[in-house]
Amino acid sequence: MAGLAAAALLAVVFVVLSLVERGFLARVGWSSIRRTSVEWPSLLERGPHGWVLQVAFVIGGMFGLVFSAALWSRATSRKERVGPLGLGVLSAAVSCMAFPPNLPASPVRWTNVVHNTVYPIIPVAALVAAFALVSDRRAGRGRQRVSSALFLALSFVALGLTFVSAIAQVARSAFFAALLLWIAYLAWVELRDYLGAKQRGFSMQYQLIPEQRSRQP
Repeated sequence: MAGLAAAALLAVVFVVLSLVERGFLARVGWSSIRRTSVEWPSLLERGPHGWVLQVAFVIGGMFGLVFSAALWSRATSRKERVGPLGLGVLSAAVSCMAFPPNLPASPVRWTNVVHNTVYPIIPVAALVAAFALVSDRRAGRGRQRVSSALFLALSFVALGLTFVSAIAQVARSAFFAALLLWIAYLAWVELRDYLGAKQRGFSMQYQLIPEQRSRQP
């Protein structure tokens, strides 16, 4: 549930805040297609309602840490913990994005240094986590492997296109969309499997009760 909440919260805030602050984005010269001095969604933190995104980054990162901890608890070996560890590092980095970047041509602030230093951890940690999940050969992990492989393929294309200035912002948006969808899908699969196992356990326990009672004198 925490993984689903993290993805949904950030997706909604990104979209709604972009619409609310579209006047601010136009004034600072932001483009939804090409590369600009400060890229979306970080630029939204400098808008009139930037505090909303700062809070969303912190809360979303905390939800992500809870989700990664849940995945970690199910791992049975060091190799299986690489994926949850990557998601945990990714989530911590997302929380650090609450330190806002500089506006174009403004004096450099320490928050900008933190923001720009931590940001590269997000795509790297996401790719490491996805690669680890693709390599997870445990029974019943097929859907996670397929979704992670698809995310890897889309990410490599999107991140590669961010180096093309004419479409850099479109590529960044595609990467973030793929990342949030991937995390939401992983969380949904884990939640569904958990609820299914819990229901099967309850049904089995319910079926055993009459047998146990029949054996009583």
